[in-house]
Amino acid sequence: MLKLVFSPRVQRLAATIANGQSLIELASTPNFIAALHQATDEGRPAVAGVGAMVQAHLQGTDGRSARSLIGMAVRQIMEQTGFELEKEGVKLRGDEVFSAGSRYRRKPTMLAQSVSESLLTRILAGLNDSELKQLIAMSKAQLQLRV
Repeated sequence: MLKLVFSPRVQRLAATIANGQSLIELASTPNFIAALHQATDEGRPAVAGVGAMVQAHLQGTDGRSARSLIGMAVRQIMEQTGFELEKEGVKLRGDEVFSAGSRYRRKPTMLAQSVSESLLTRILAGLNDSELKQLIAMSKAQLQLRV
């Protein structure tokens, strides 16, 4: 299970808000994180997937501070789970908690690079000498066209 680490700023803000700690605990749950990832995979701001979950915890809180807390926590969660910021301030329609949020994309990984290198290695290993020479000639011709 992933152990999330929230910044001191997020922890201080949580301490100043009624239900702040419960909001942080909510944000750390697998269901919350899965909802962030699902919204992101659908091309929506991450918070679009968690508005209903957050709403139940907003009773008796300063809504603005609580939304700020969730927004900062979401950014840290997304960064710690392999995503990077794509765009801020994306408008949300029909969400009762958030009017805007940030959209994220998956970070390119070394795994993807190693898989493609591995694929090329396997392809090259399957070529005989004649095919390798033909590939070299074709590659040189392509390089000449680019110059």
